[in-house]
Amino acid sequence: MVVWGGLGQAGEALGTGGRYDPGTDVWSPTSSTGVPAPRVYHSAVWTGSFMIVWGGTTLNQPSYDTGGRYALGHSTDDDGDGLTECAGDCNDAHAGILPGAVEVCDGLDNDCSGAVDDAAPPAGTPLLTVDATPAGATLLTWSSVVVATAYDSARGDLSILATSGGDFSAATQACLANNLGGVSMEVADMPAMGSGFWYLVRAVNCGGAGTYDSGSSGQVGSRDPGLAASPFACP
Repeated sequence: MVVWGGLGQAGEALGTGGRYDPGTDVWSPTSSTGVPAPRVYHSAVWTGSFMIVWGGTTLNQPSYDTGGRYALGHSTDDDGDGLTECAGDCNDAHAGILPGAVEVCDGLDNDCSGAVDDAAPPAGTPLLTVDATPAGATLLTWSSVVVATAYDSARGDLSILATSGGDFSAATQACLANNLGGVSMEVADMPAMGSGFWYLVRAVNCGGAGTYDSGSSGQVGSRDPGLAASPFACP
């Protein structure tokens, strides 16, 4: 017999459970790895080897639309990643999915956290190169960033940036690319005579946007707040 959840002695919702073996008259706790949020009044079904719970409620959560499953006796490592379902492997048919794995943007719960695509935003900053094309356009090329799925590119005026003391909210003039899948783009517009443009690129993924900052000790302050405050900022 397997039980899970319910109300504690103080009226609190429980996220723990136990299993009873009538042959030995012994109770043992169920695993606490990867359990759903504590709840009461949830539904449960038994498949013969899994107990699946769904729904329920708590004082602070009127209605859950989530659940979980408890694997009874699943002690084999079917995908060869060193973990079984009893040990917290939420997908024992995929060797790359297990607790502690890096979450990536692929529609899967890679780290068995219970959430799909909850990846951290990219941490690196692309290295940007600006060149002129034979046709007179501007070619922007940047290095790829690990775990990035796309890139944003912003452009602004160098004169305004200099006279404003580095105010990117005033100097930003355009979002040239939003969630661009590649690592290069051509820009046709040119600055006025005697002026110039600056260009910045940041990496993005399903977890959010990275930074426009270079990471250099020579950079005074972060560029991100100013760019975000501009009406021309990339969303």
